[in-house]
Amino acid sequence: MSDAAPARPLSSAPDLADATAGWQAFAEQIFDRLAEPTHAFWAFEEAQNAAEDEEDNDDTDNDGDDLEADDLPDPETEVDAGDKHDSRDTDGAVAGCPLDHPAGAPEKAPTGLEQCGTDNDATGTPAEAPDDDPDWDHPTDNSPPEDPLAWLDPEQIPGLSTLPIPPIPPHRNPREGLIPRLLPALSVLRLGKTFGSLESLRDRLLARGAITVIATGEAALDRSIEGVLSAILSDRPRSAPALFVDMIADVLEHGSSQKGSFPGLREPLQTALLRGRSVALVAAEAFDLPKPVAGLVPEIIPLAPLDRQILLHALRLIRPDILDLGPYDLPEDATLAGLSLASLALAFRSPDGPSLARRLEQAPETSPAGPKPGPGLHDFPLPQPVRDAVDQLLADLEDWQQGRLPWKDVTRGFLLYGPPGSGKTELARLIAQDAGISFHASSLAKLQSSGSRGSEVIRELRALFAEAAKTAPSIIFLDELDAWGDRARPQDHNSSWTDLVVAGLLECLDGFDAMEGLLTIAATNYPNKIDAALRRPGRFDRLLTLAHPDPDQLPAALRWHLGGALAEADLTPLALQCIGMSGADIARLVRGARALARRQREPLALRHFEASLAETRPPLDEALRWRIAVHEAGHAIAAHATGHGTPRRIAIHAAGGFAETPRVATSATRAEFEAVLITLLAGRAAEKVVLGEVSAGAGGPEDSDLAKATELATALEVSFCLADGLVWRGPPDQATQLLKSDADLRGRVEERLRNAEAQASRILEQSKGGLGSLARTLDENSLLENEELARHLEEACKTSRS
Repeated sequence: MSDAAPARPLSSAPDLADATAGWQAFAEQIFDRLAEPTHAFWAFEEAQNAAEDEEDNDDTDNDGDDLEADDLPDPETEVDAGDKHDSRDTDGAVAGCPLDHPAGAPEKAPTGLEQCGTDNDATGTPAEAPDDDPDWDHPTDNSPPEDPLAWLDPEQIPGLSTLPIPPIPPHRNPREGLIPRLLPALSVLRLGKTFGSLESLRDRLLARGAITVIATGEAALDRSIEGVLSAILSDRPRSAPALFVDMIADVLEHGSSQKGSFPGLREPLQTALLRGRSVALVAAEAFDLPKPVAGLVPEIIPLAPLDRQILLHALRLIRPDILDLGPYDLPEDATLAGLSLASLALAFRSPDGPSLARRLEQAPETSPAGPKPGPGLHDFPLPQPVRDAVDQLLADLEDWQQGRLPWKDVTRGFLLYGPPGSGKTELARLIAQDAGISFHASSLAKLQSSGSRGSEVIRELRALFAEAAKTAPSIIFLDELDAWGDRARPQDHNSSWTDLVVAGLLECLDGFDAMEGLLTIAATNYPNKIDAALRRPGRFDRLLTLAHPDPDQLPAALRWHLGGALAEADLTPLALQCIGMSGADIARLVRGARALARRQREPLALRHFEASLAETRPPLDEALRWRIAVHEAGHAIAAHATGHGTPRRIAIHAAGGFAETPRVATSATRAEFEAVLITLLAGRAAEKVVLGEVSAGAGGPEDSDLAKATELATALEVSFCLADGLVWRGPPDQATQLLKSDADLRGRVEERLRNAEAQASRILEQSKGGLGSLARTLDENSLLENEELARHLEEACKTSRS
């Protein structure tokens, strides 16, 4: 018999007042069933091993050996009334015994009379009762139970006095001395929360003609879930049909031998189907079922995701030494649901509660291709043109699957363009998830992992397309498409390699384009660096731009990353403080707020976002804020005055500011391009008009005012030929490369930029009063848009005309 402390059962978990209520009680029933010798060898390990592991861990001194007997559950409360027996404690321990040997069991079984509580002499004659025995007609309240055999005369029943009658064994906790393994424990708890009770599970899985797929979310759980289902459904009501349980991967017939009534399925499953047995299949993901299984039209039951409740119960079972964790110490449910089993297993190795919580917080989240809890494509913030294109693709795909639309009329795919963190990869995944089709993601860097030679890259690329074709309908997602290169760029020592791999990609796109059910989506930050042949329609039908969320989309972006948290809160004031943030920035903000709430052991609230925002985006200095307001007001007034466009909104945020002016349709004349140059340089000019000097705010990155203006001015000279010369010297996006070696061109571009800035200064000098008024209003409100902005601009122009 092991000297180690027994495992703490779920019902005795501290800080869990309702541990035996609802689905938790069902989970306990499953654990008790798994504790039987038939299953215990794979579902449990002896507590002694866990105790020894804890003794070897220098980071903690709580190994579970000092548990008090009072902390353990009363074994009488864990069985049905019909199974209760007289229990006998030995040496002050809780009544019960481990699976191998009953605690305190006598080496020699007593006779039946001895079992009845009477003393016998050597002849078997009952000894006389002492004089002070109580009146047997009126026994005391604590008298032993009446012996059912006391009225018999052992002298007249041969062999009765020597017939050995086994003692009534004391009731024991079936899990005493055992600790569940991680995968079976998670399987039991998630199954328990999915179905709630044994009756509910039987009603759904053992219904007449039921064909069910249990989606576990991770392949590592499949075998364990199959074992648990087999164990708890082996005893079924007589009226229920027999159940066939297996993993989907094990019921598929591979190769050419696909015979029988259900081609593609192995004989045992075919037999079960023909005999009317209920069928329960287990798979990691059910959004992309193999065709033989999909043809059975099964009911899909996703397993309840990991959450705080399940994790706390698992901790009480597997790590009873960690008692200092509460719900608010753990990541939120949405974060836990995205953790891989590997991350969870590593966290369970932590020496103490804080270390475990920290590991869970820092663990990377998985991004399964299939459905996952939380918001979906409908909730993902998208610009309306992108939303319309995605909806059209999904509608086309559904019509094709229903036979209402030929494949040649289905949208082939998209090229997604946007700055880093704008959600390009997530959008591609959500499209596959919403359509219920498989998703195959790759990139040039990933394809090069097996070798960087062009032939090796093409081999991996063909394998990717072949794998996607097997699971069609499916989406192939190619990230960072610009990394493949452009065959039209100036020749260098990499040109032959670029020519080869781009030609290989074109071959795959064209070769699989005729195969029905295969869509291609690609993403890039630099569409101008992509080979022209890749951008043509038929390979990627649409170029969709994903910018950072605008003020209208920011509340939805916050909701997306919050999942179901703060569902009733008004996020509009918070969204105004997030202007200019990318989707990745918002995700970081939400993570910071959640971490702060956990540190303070409080429910997530808006104040945690305020604190997180102050850390990531400290408030602007007053002088800098005023300069930004003047700069953005200058852009808006110049755009309105020159007719370049109608400003839609101007804003200030902690990282700077922006002026949003949609371009109006033009005939691309020299005057119209010069109006664009004036607008681009008006922010710098406004600073000089109002503040007397300019700052570096107009320059810097590739998307700065000066960078855009320089590119446009150079294109006017060498690409559009709207200056003095007629010689075309390159496309607009490559024109600035000529500035490095052509001093005369640099001089002409410099003169054009200075003239544009001078014209912007004249416009703003004439409306200086309106410029100051607009800047002050923006400084006070942080955001001006639509009708309010138009009113201020009209007043500024009136001041200029007067």
